[in-house]
Amino acid sequence: MRHELFHALGPPGRPPSHAIEFDRMLRGALEEPRVLVCDEAQWLSKLCFEYPRHLWDGTASDLTIMFTGGNGCFEMLQSEPMLESRVHARQEVGRTPLDEVLTVIPAFPPVWRRWTPISSRSATRKPRTETSGPGRRSPTTSPPA
Repeated sequence: MRHELFHALGPPGRPPSHAIEFDRMLRGALEEPRVLVCDEAQWLSKLCFEYPRHLWDGTASDLTIMFTGGNGCFEMLQSEPMLESRVHARQEVGRTPLDEVLTVIPAFPPVWRRWTPISSRSATRKPRTETSGPGRRSPTTSPPA
């Protein structure tokens, strides 16, 4: 997680080689107001959940940490008392209706202004699946490396 934060924050130079130096550098970079988003948080280990809290406790800024994820995300946060006690807001977001997606997406970064909406039929049908086996792969998986 330290290396991911280092690359996301983009400080000059190379990542420090010792954990204490690394944490000091990250805390310094986090002194200006930032939002740290941890997506798919339900898959983080307890150690990975604890590390942002560790940085947050030792930072003199208005660091905001957002844990986002699917089923099990909030339960994972609740299982960590030191982290759960710092949760100030919980927001559950449901599925966005297709007509709202077609309206909102083009309003985002310029690349989405050229977005061609797909038909509602193809947007709402379930993806096709196949059985994987020797010499076959599911259409949702990448080719073997």
